[in-house]
Order: sequence, then structure tokens, then C-alpha cells
Amino acid sequence: HKDPECWTLLFEKTLAESIDVLQELPLSTPIQLQPNKTYGFYIHSSLPGDRGLVYDNQRGKVTHSDQYLQVLPGLAHVSYKPFSPNGPWRRGRAWRANRQFVGRITYGVKWTLWNPEVHDRFPSGFQRLVDFMTWCHADPDSSIHPFPWDVLLYIVNMCRWDWGAAFQPAEEEPEHTDVSLAGISILNEDEIFEEVDDAQLVVDSTNQMAGIAGDTKFLYDDGACPPDVTII
Repeated sequence: HKDPECWTLLFEKTLAESIDVLQELPLSTPIQLQPNKTYGFYIHSSLPGDRGLVYDNQRGKVTHSDQYLQVLPGLAHVSYKPFSPNGPWRRGRAWRANRQFVGRITYGVKWTLWNPEVHDRFPSGFQRLVDFMTWCHADPDSSIHPFPWDVLLYIVNMCRWDWGAAFQPAEEEPEHTDVSLAGISILNEDEIFEEVDDAQLVVDSTNQMAGIAGDTKFLYDDGACPPDVTII
């Protein structure tokens, strides 16, 4: 996490002091999170001292989570120089462990539509639903038998991934496997339908707003150089 070459700069701007209102950091390039991948995020302020960014002490193993994302604890960096090991006080260390993010994360979820090529990625109940509809289509007495094959595939393509719950074996639970990330995690099902759901994840355990001031940078690590810990 200390090697600048492992990071990609996505935001750089001089911001005015903002204690009571969240400062938005619009990224120059959206970050596309993929399942089973690890991402680290590093937000830096050049304001001298320890007042450039608001963060909190770590309260647990997970800072915040929702249906799609988990935000995990990481490090605070209190130097006004990016990646510097030296803190603002004599003999002080710039990297502070056991800290957590305070602020708001805005994101969209894009779902993957069913197609034969991704059939194995869907829950077993949905796979049985597809098998059942294929069997019905092959039955001359079935009401869907007259449909062209392409029409049947299009119908299945438009079905939600969880519409196969009735076909789920009683001993099995629907697949909601959490994929752990450094800083953020996402669920495997996040790639199931080609729709976009907007959401916001708010983390404000200290009842403080995320005040940011100074020359602020936002960088992320896509795992090319695996970080030891999450930097948020």
C-alpha cells in the first residue's frame, strides 16, 4: 500500500473547508468492481496537520455493509505528503492502523441477463426453472410449445435471477455468497441482470460529516500490487 506505482489517480482538486456538508469527489473514471477481486482505496489531503479528512476509530471487523457492498476498516494517513511515512509531529508515524471510513459511497449495480453461456453462474433453482421451461417447450401438448425457440430464450432472458426460488431444493439455500474485498466487498449475484440500480452507502458512526479540505486526491488499487491492508 506504500508504493505509489501500484495506485491509479482518479481525482485531484483543491477543496474548500467543509465541516458540516459532505464534499463530493467525482471520479474521472468510474471504478467497475468485479466479484472475487480485491480493491483498495486511498483518499489523501495535503492540508497540514490531522484535520484534512474525517475518519473514525475501528469499531468492528466490518465498518458497514448492505446487500451489495461491504466497507472494511483500514488505515488512516495523516501526512500532508502522499504515501509519506512521516507524520506531522516529531517521531510520529503517518500510517495509523485500526481506522475506518466516514462518508458516503454512491454506486450503481449492473446485473447480467441470463444466457446459455452464463447458465452455470445462476442459482440451482433458476437452472431448474430453465430446464423445466425447455422440457415444456419440447412437449407438443404444452401451451408454450408453439413459441419459436428464440422467443423462449428471450422470455428466460428477461426473468429475474431469483424467480427460480420455487424450484430450489428444500435442503439448499439460495446462493448469496459474500466475496470479501479489501475495503469493499460485493455479492456474486451482482452480475446477474443487465439493469442498473442506484444506491448509496452512508457511514457516519461518529455523527460527523466527512469534512475534506486542501488538495485532495482519490486513488485506488485494482489488486495488481496486492495491498497488505485496506486504505480508505
